[in-house]
Amino acid sequence: MCLEDFYEGRTIAQLEHEGIVQVHSQKVIQGYCVIDMQYVPSITLDEGIQELKKLVTPEWNGRSWIEFLERKFPNPSLTVAQFRCREMLLKNTASESVALLGMQIAEALMHAHSKGILHLDIKPENILIHSSGKPYVMDFNVSTQKIELEQGIPHNFGGTFDYMSPEQRDVFHANNRAEAVKKVTEASDVYSLGVVLLKMLEISHLQNREAQALKSILKKATEKEINSRFANMQQFYSALKGYLKLCQIKTSMPSLGPILSWTRRHPILGLTLLGGIPQLLGAVVGYLYNYSQVISRLGPVQIQLFEELNIYYGIITSALALSLWTVTLWHLSFVLKESKKLKLGEGNSRKREFLLSIPNWGALVATVSWLPGTLIFPVVMVKGKGGIEFGVAFHLVISFLLSYTIAFSYSFIIHAYLTLATLYSDFWVGDTDIETKARMELPSILSKVRSVTILTVMIPLFSILALIYRNDSFSEPKHYYYFRTLLVLLVSPGTLGIWFAFYAREQVRLITKLFVNDPN
Repeated sequence: MCLEDFYEGRTIAQLEHEGIVQVHSQKVIQGYCVIDMQYVPSITLDEGIQELKKLVTPEWNGRSWIEFLERKFPNPSLTVAQFRCREMLLKNTASESVALLGMQIAEALMHAHSKGILHLDIKPENILIHSSGKPYVMDFNVSTQKIELEQGIPHNFGGTFDYMSPEQRDVFHANNRAEAVKKVTEASDVYSLGVVLLKMLEISHLQNREAQALKSILKKATEKEINSRFANMQQFYSALKGYLKLCQIKTSMPSLGPILSWTRRHPILGLTLLGGIPQLLGAVVGYLYNYSQVISRLGPVQIQLFEELNIYYGIITSALALSLWTVTLWHLSFVLKESKKLKLGEGNSRKREFLLSIPNWGALVATVSWLPGTLIFPVVMVKGKGGIEFGVAFHLVISFLLSYTIAFSYSFIIHAYLTLATLYSDFWVGDTDIETKARMELPSILSKVRSVTILTVMIPLFSILALIYRNDSFSEPKHYYYFRTLLVLLVSPGTLGIWFAFYAREQVRLITKLFVNDPN
């Protein structure tokens, strides 16, 4: 550096941040300005990238990154920040390591930007990697004051072509450079950092959803159009922080097991088949209840009316329920298709809102299928040929209420559990402040699951009490057989159902706790 130029030393001296190499002093020796800077036992990120390319397997991770650095610098002494960085990297995948590196560099650049300084030469050669994995930004030789850019009179201007933002490059070809340089903003540093992180991520050759999600964030950071980019380093930092938070949540999520893993791969089929089990159970219980408590007390004409009514009711309610569920699945297929595009934060809250409404739709299907029968069957049978006694009408009401309660409660719980365990976490890509948004979305669904779980406990108790009010004599042996089967079904599978409801409730609570970061 020449005698007259103390620019870099003065610039760095303004920046006191643990992620920026510090300047201790500067002096002139034999006509040159010498800067006395902080010593960081490190390699440049460029050296690290070259080393990663030499690995036998491209699937590196944070641990292999740390092991390489510690071979270079054994037994390092670490500050608290460096130790924390090392511990995080040891647990990180390659994509998480890139995001953590980017977040720490972005934090350092945010500090520079807050002091009105743009770096404008972010590249792997200008980033030191400490033996702990912590990055340090250096070389502010071509950095520029934002106010100078806004006035079109920068002290100096430059950069490295491969990492320059489009607006930086345009300055060198512009007829009016004073006007062109005004377009260079914080987003220019965002672009350069995005290119650096993309280069590092692409070494891993990972194609999983987590890596693709990070890549979509970096693609936004490197958009050619400045208005399509993150407007400032704070936004980029928040996106990377949100990504790491989401990775942490997914890592801590309860294990899916084979059934939920299959449902995650085939969500529409899984939600339909598993969510349809309560409807089937409701139908079986209703059938057994009617044939043990109602049919045994009806004459031939009344039985014929009951069976005809059963057919018409089944056709109409099945058509309505199927229509409702088809609309729900159509909307879900559209949402799932959009999620594969990994668009950053675009409509994510609306998509999550729909996902959290799926349990409501499942409950509505159950309501349409069973609840009208509590009124239609008793009224028609009482008004029909021969009429029926009050006790028989009572059992008809109980029959449909029982089927409805089973279908409604378990359908809601199953759909809530499946949605949160397999789909919900996929709709946060690019979102920031996950905890605040999750606190607005999840407590209501957890509260509903808790309430419905109590309902499942009441089903066997309510059913047994209702069966006490029954006819002690059975006109045919098969009716007694239906009655015994019904009792076994209500007690044994009913107890198993209660266990599942409490298990699903606990899983929903754990998932909610992860998203809202609730220690309790």
